[in-house]
Parts: sequence; structure tokens; C-alpha cells
Amino acid sequence: MKRLFRVVCWLMAVCYFSGGTWAVENAGCELLQKTDTAVVNWTEGVLTATGKGAPSEAYHGDPQGQKMALVAAVENARKKLLEAIEQIPIDSLSTVGELVENNEAVLIELKEMVGRAEVIHQEYSTDGSVTVTIQMSMNGGFSQLVLPTKIKQIESIKPISPSSGGSFGTGEEALSETTGTRQGPYTGMIVDVRGIPITPCMAPRVCDENGKEVFGSAYASREFAVQYGMTGYLSDLDAATRNPRVADRPLIIKGLRTDVAGRTDIVVSNTDAARLRSAFENLAFLRQCRVLIVMDAQDPNKKG
Repeated sequence: MKRLFRVVCWLMAVCYFSGGTWAVENAGCELLQKTDTAVVNWTEGVLTATGKGAPSEAYHGDPQGQKMALVAAVENARKKLLEAIEQIPIDSLSTVGELVENNEAVLIELKEMVGRAEVIHQEYSTDGSVTVTIQMSMNGGFSQLVLPTKIKQIESIKPISPSSGGSFGTGEEALSETTGTRQGPYTGMIVDVRGIPITPCMAPRVCDENGKEVFGSAYASREFAVQYGMTGYLSDLDAATRNPRVADRPLIIKGLRTDVAGRTDIVVSNTDAARLRSAFENLAFLRQCRVLIVMDAQDPNKKG
């Protein structure tokens, strides 16, 4: 029993330090976007689509007909999922559909990903029809495929330690140096854009009032952007402050408006931008994509 307990504790520690705790329970504050054919869960980074299939009259009541209906339902769900994916904004200038429009290789790879989407629910009706729901992650391979190539792999940020005689530190140590009420470096950033019309996207930007970027493709390391997404999205500020993605001392700033083009890029005040730029250590959490955007929950009956 003691050995089992130690193993469980070890596994929990591995999950924590590997970033697994970023995927926390977000019931009630998930940001869901309903399209004509699917649902995009921007909080969990997954897409789901539901398809339906029915056997031909010749196979009605036949076990073979049920198999045919299941195949048809999965194919229908995959078609809907692909249509929804093509509508996803990558940034303020492009969508996934525009990316694959003139890139056959990317389209082929995307279709292969959709073909591997997991069936998470299936339901059989008395009339012989079958309804299935499939799910696909927006992180990992999908992000690697569609994120802008200008998001590069960035080496660890290594701030100079005053006590080390000019030698470089690890960069990650600064993120955990807050104890009690002592003033310390920020461990993440929350951008509150509630009340502002905004469109979630794969690669948003945060800019100051002069249009100068304070977070975006140039700041994020591709490793983290692919694994966790450039930013997380939530619809509740209190839940965001407790989210492990931004750790225990996030910088909370208020968005002023969005950029006109695409309504995906956020404008913050020059004062807040200066707060973000004030410490070299902040580059570490930006590199790790420890950023959350809090926006109004969307009407589940409204397609957008």
C-alpha cells in the first residue's frame, strides 16, 4: 500500500511539473463557439462534430445495415468537422480555410487528422439510424500544422542574476520566487476583454495603444504554442486567476478594444503595456504562453 501511495504521488508530481495541470476542471466557464457544423471549445482546445447515418431500405433491420449506418454517420461527422475547421481564424488576417485553399499538402494532412478524430459517443435508433459525435484536439499536430511559421522555437530566457557576477540563470527559477506578500515577478498574464466584441483565434496578438506588440508570435516559443495553444480562453475572471496556466501571481490587465481587422487582436493601455515590459523575467512566461484571455461567454444558440 505504501508503495502504491508513493507511485501515485510520483505520477502527480510528474503531471504537475510537466504542465499537465494546465488542463483543469473548467465547468461553467468554458468558452464554447458553435458553428453551423460543430462546436469549438476554446478553453479545452477541442472540436466536436455530430453526424448521422441511416441504412438503405434494402438493409433495414439487417445487422449489416447498422454497420453501414455507422460508417455513414462517422463520414458525415468528419465532413462537418472539416467544414468547421476551415472557418477557424488563425490570426487577424487568415483562416484555416484560406491556409489550405492554395496548399494541397496541408489540406491532405488536415484531412488525415480529421480521419483520425476520435468517436466519443454513438447512439443507435429504432429506425436503424446511428448518430455519432467525434472529437479532435486543436493542440499538438493541428497547431503545428496551422500556426504561423513566424512562431519560432525560442531558447530558454536567461535573465542575469545580480549575485552571480554576470552569469546567466535558468530563466524558469524566477517564476516561483513569490512567497507570502513579497513583491515578485509575474507568473502569467490575464487579459480581461469582457464587454468587448472579440473573436477567438489560434494566434492572437496583444498590442499597446500605439500598435506595438507586447505579446504575439514574436514572443511565444513554438514548443509551448503547439502543446498548449498560444493563449487559453475562459469566460470567468475568478476561474482564470486560479488557473495553473498563469500560476499564483498573474498580471491582470484590461483590454480597451480590439483591432478592427478580424476582431482577434487586443489593444491594452500603454500603462499596462509598460507594466508588462518593466521586468525581463516577464519574457519567460510569455515564451511559455502562460496567457489567458477572459471574454464574455457566447450564446450557445448563436452560431458564430
